[in-house]
Order: sequence, then structure tokens, then C-alpha cells
Amino acid sequence: MASHGQNVYHATKHYLRAFSEALSLELRAYPGIVNTQLLPGPTHTQFITRAHAEETFMMAASGAVEDPKAVALAGYNGLCQGKRMVFSSWNSAFTSLAMQLAPRSVQLTIASITNAPLRGWARIKEPEKDQNARLTQEPDR
Repeated sequence: MASHGQNVYHATKHYLRAFSEALSLELRAYPGIVNTQLLPGPTHTQFITRAHAEETFMMAASGAVEDPKAVALAGYNGLCQGKRMVFSSWNSAFTSLAMQLAPRSVQLTIASITNAPLRGWARIKEPEKDQNARLTQEPDR
């Protein structure tokens, strides 16, 4: 997916995905060495604030923002199981599949809508300043 104002972020994601897939192919020759690619959906971290995404539909109104602890646990479990690719939730898996099936023009339109500011209509709760504080909290389900 690509969206307005996040060109470097999305270009980096595309690069890392291609690099990880190529690396996984090369590592097949080395049993016991695992490269796991974690594909989370929107995650409630300080990145939201740093990317000025507090009032976007994806973060504030969709209800699909994931807990960082649950995302990390999904990645760790996938790594332990030797998986090449791990989605942190059914929502991130479905979104990825839908975006791969949709024509590029539809992908860009959806990205424009989900990343558009809501101009005060909704705003996501501020993430924890100290991410270590989450270690003692149970993930939201």
C-alpha cells in the first residue's frame, strides 16, 4: 500500500518485504536458521504520534489498532514455529490479501481514505510514553 505523506515509510516497507522474502529463499540451504517477517496492522505505539496519524481513519475510527504486546507475541510465536511470514491478527491478514487482489487504483483510493485526517471527528488515545509500562498490562482483546 502507498499513501500520501508517507512515501518513505511505504517504500521502506516494500523494500523490507522483498529483502525478507529473498533472504528466506537463500536461508533454505541452512536448516535451523529462520527469517520471520512480521506483518502487523496498525499498532498502538508512539509511531502514531510521530507520523501525525492520530486523527486518521485507520488509527482513530477503524477500531483495528492492535496492542504492541500482542503484536510482539504473534511475531515471537511465529519465529519459534519457524514461519517465514506472520500476520499479527486476522485483520492484518485480511487487509494484506484484499490489497493484493485489488487493482492498484483501488489500493491507492483505499489508502487515501484510510490515511486521510478526520479533522477533529475522532482521535486515537495517546500511546504510552514509556512503552515498558505495557509489560505489566494485559493486551486489549
